[in-house]
Amino acid sequence: KDRGASKNNLRVLYAVVKRDLLTWSRYPMWLISVTVAQLCWSLIYVGTYSMYTGPSGDSPTLFESFTGTTNYAAFVFLGYIISRFMSGSIWSIAYAMRWEQQMGTLESNFLSPTPPWMMILGTTISHTIESSISAIMVLVLGWLTTGMYLQTSEALPVLVIILLVMGASFGIG
Repeated sequence: KDRGASKNNLRVLYAVVKRDLLTWSRYPMWLISVTVAQLCWSLIYVGTYSMYTGPSGDSPTLFESFTGTTNYAAFVFLGYIISRFMSGSIWSIAYAMRWEQQMGTLESNFLSPTPPWMMILGTTISHTIESSISAIMVLVLGWLTTGMYLQTSEALPVLVIILLVMGASFGIG
């Protein structure tokens, strides 16, 4: 019986993720907000990069004395991505619960035999997919506009930090 319950829970998880992604794909303005708005916000950091580094891109600044790195673009763009995951997860999960309440499905979802945490996990996964798409687009924009580079030797600690931050922020959400 336990194996059947976990199989049903996985089906519910898949159904919630699929429902959220299909719902979002039906609203073109949502797609625009995921793509264009994130790129516009990122342009602020491109402008700040130009201000810190000058026209040649190699002017000495106080930035290195504060952060210990001259790789301003990677520092700021990774910070933006982490803050985007944090705010996105907190607001998205809370808003998803409110959306279910407004649609009149919250109570029936909680009365179903599926554990409520499974539905929340499905919403979390779908919002993680959306935030990941935005993060990839921001990284590509940073690379194209500033020549941003990420040191692969530090990729594992950055990935661990991002996963820890996401876990904490989803817990808060």
